[in-house]
Amino acid sequence: MSILSSVVCTIGIFSSFCLSKPYKQISLDTFETDIMSTDPEDGSKIVISRHNISFKNAGGLPIFQVDDTDLVHYLGPQYISVIELKDNVTDFDMWTWDGHIDPNGIIDMDSVLSEATRKEFKQSGQMNVKLQLIEKQNIFEDDLHIVVFFKNETEAMEISHLVNNIDADISKSCWNVFSSDPPSSVRKIPSVGITSRNVFGYEHVSILSVPISEYSLNAFVNANIKELKMKT
Repeated sequence: MSILSSVVCTIGIFSSFCLSKPYKQISLDTFETDIMSTDPEDGSKIVISRHNISFKNAGGLPIFQVDDTDLVHYLGPQYISVIELKDNVTDFDMWTWDGHIDPNGIIDMDSVLSEATRKEFKQSGQMNVKLQLIEKQNIFEDDLHIVVFFKNETEAMEISHLVNNIDADISKSCWNVFSSDPPSSVRKIPSVGITSRNVFGYEHVSILSVPISEYSLNAFVNANIKELKMKT
């Protein structure tokens, strides 16, 4: 029995089984803290459920229930997510499952672990209709590229409008942080940044640090265009 899930065992004449339920709710804000509270090691698996449902054959696996829509956007719409810690518990892989729940609201954990599909964290490559920018994964391939990093589309619409109105020789895209983690130099969301393989290399994003306005954004772009010309 694990303290990280609520366990009820039923003993019958011919069979016995234990059902586990989520022991705690988890949100995007508490995600890292809650995961680390399970004292994980590399290879540890943790289950996150969209609903307050029961699991059989869960053993001692920690089980959490999603508590907010931000975490739903991050994990995806499937019933169950399973994460496995790696790299000295600094990173994880994720599998998702959206299979059969029996009429009593019970899921077989063995089925989840054998049928779950590996989730690949990357940008969609599709046009974001609200922002009118492509959600692009490879933001380092162009000579000069500007990116809107966002979590909430509504909060980023004014920034994207300014970016779309830039009249300069610079490619444009957006980055949904729910789809994949942004580069490490991006610490504020929403924000706008510029990449240049010739100026900054293939990892760094130069972030506009002053309040974003038409004036500051154009000055930011023009300064990077000038720096690119000096490098080439």
